[in-house]
Amino acid sequence: MSQSSSNSPPLLGTFLWHEVMSQDPAGTRAFYTQILGWTVAPMPNAPDPEHYAVFSARGTGVAGVMRLPEQAAAMGAPSHWLGYLGSPNVKATVDQVVALGGSVRMPPTAIAGVGTIAVLADAQGAGFGLLQPESGLPDNMLQSDGNPNGTVTWHELVTSDLEAAWTFYSTAFGWQLVEDMDMGPSGKYRLFSTGGEPIGGLTNLPPQCTGSAWTHYLQVPDLQAAIDKSIELGAKLERGPETVAGGDRIALLVDPQGAFFALHTFPAKK
Repeated sequence: MSQSSSNSPPLLGTFLWHEVMSQDPAGTRAFYTQILGWTVAPMPNAPDPEHYAVFSARGTGVAGVMRLPEQAAAMGAPSHWLGYLGSPNVKATVDQVVALGGSVRMPPTAIAGVGTIAVLADAQGAGFGLLQPESGLPDNMLQSDGNPNGTVTWHELVTSDLEAAWTFYSTAFGWQLVEDMDMGPSGKYRLFSTGGEPIGGLTNLPPQCTGSAWTHYLQVPDLQAAIDKSIELGAKLERGPETVAGGDRIALLVDPQGAFFALHTFPAKK
């Protein structure tokens, strides 16, 4: 962990870390290293890669992978990605989340060398984590080399109640509304930030879907090549590729272990 600088994003409400909770960690490690070009190594002090491993892009950790807890698997939870929001005081944030109608899936837990974490769900049931780093912001927030490839570049909540979800997150994490984009019959897409550029969006569940959930977008330099490689390795394409507002290209997939994720590429520079 490193100390934050004046140019760093705020701790509260910024997505600091992402991880895959997988029924097959070895398969997950093999899949994402081939799709994203990541390297992977056991977390320091972890007993083995099955316990917790860290994906890195160009030498900086960007995400983790661990085995899906037995209790979660027994309750039918699939492999899934989880994003961790920063908090200067996890216990206080947990109390506020509960007061706002959220629930606790894992209470505040201290992790040596990392900080304090918790796993929660918002009032509509979408899961997310909290992270109070031991000191400042994690290295992945501070050591950007200016190359977004291999990093998480967008966070999207599909929810059963956009306005209620917005009240929840803006109250608990201080998110700011950037713009409500008119998406026609599907309603609006609400861009949010922590005070700077947009970092994600909220939208209502489409009729064919059930269950509020977060999706985290992984940046790749060549979207079609990443899709093709994903399918070759056993992933399923759920939507896309398609062009969205601003010219970005996206695709939504399910990895071979059953975790939902998205790929993203910025428009080519003219």
